[in-house]
Amino acid sequence: MRATWFLAVPSIRRAMALILVLALGLFLLLPLLTLMLWAFADVWRYPHLLPQGYSLRWWSFVFHNDTIVKAIRYSFTTAPVVFNQGGRDLVAVANKDGKIYLLDAKSLGGADHKTPLAVSTAVGNVITGDLSTFEAGGTRWILAPVAGGMNSATHFAGINGAVTNGAVAAFKIVDQGGKPALEPAWVSRDLTNPLTSLIINGVVFATSGGNSQRPAVLYALDGASGKELWNSGGTITSYSRAAVSGSASQMYLSTADSTIYTFGFELVK
Repeated sequence: MRATWFLAVPSIRRAMALILVLALGLFLLLPLLTLMLWAFADVWRYPHLLPQGYSLRWWSFVFHNDTIVKAIRYSFTTAPVVFNQGGRDLVAVANKDGKIYLLDAKSLGGADHKTPLAVSTAVGNVITGDLSTFEAGGTRWILAPVAGGMNSATHFAGINGAVTNGAVAAFKIVDQGGKPALEPAWVSRDLTNPLTSLIINGVVFATSGGNSQRPAVLYALDGASGKELWNSGGTITSYSRAAVSGSASQMYLSTADSTIYTFGFELVK
C-alpha cells in the first residue's frame, strides 16, 4: 500500500484542503487582527491573551497632534537626490506643498530637525516623476517634473511657451549670504505627464509621458535655457510611465504597450 493512499479518499482530501485554507487564513489574518486589537487597546500586558481594557484615546492623540497631521499633509512626494556642492553633501526633495527643499545630508532638518537649508517658492504639483540634478559650467541644477499648470507666484527667468498640462521646471543653486538658495531658472515647453529627466553632457532629455489619448514624446532641451533642441515626433505610439534611461549616445524608453524604444545621437568631439 502506498504511503499516500489517504489522498485517494475524497473525504480526507476535502478535510486536508479545508485545513490548509484555514491555516493560510490564520497566517494572513492573525497579524491584522493583532494590529486591530492594539489600535483599540488601552492596557494589554503579558500574560493576558486579550487587552485588559479598550479605549479610543490613542486615536484622539493621533488626530489632535498637529505634528502628525502636518506630516501627513506635507509629506515628500519624490525620492531624494544627493549631490556634492562645494565639498558639502546636500539632499534635494520635493514636497506635497509644491516646494523643493534643500537639506544638509549630515544634519537633515538642522538642529531642531525641521529647518531646511533652503526652500523654493511653490512651483506646482511634483508628482509625475522624481527630481534630477546635474552640474554644468560650475552651476548646479535641480529639475522637477510638474503636472498641470505652473504656480504663477514663482517667476522663472526663461519661459518656453504656455504650460497647461505640465512641464519640467529648472532651479539653480546659488549662494545667498554664504547659504545655498534655490533660484527659479527656466520652464520647458508644455508636456503631458512629464517624467523624470535624464541629463547627458548638459542636454536634458525630458519625456512627455502622455496618456491613453496622447502618446509619449521624448524631447532634448538645452540645459541652460530649456529651449527645445529635438523631439521624437510621432515615433512613439503609446504612453509611458517609466523614466527614460541611458548613457553616452543611446537612450531607452519603455511604453505601456510593452515596447522599448531606442534613440541614439552623435557625440560631438
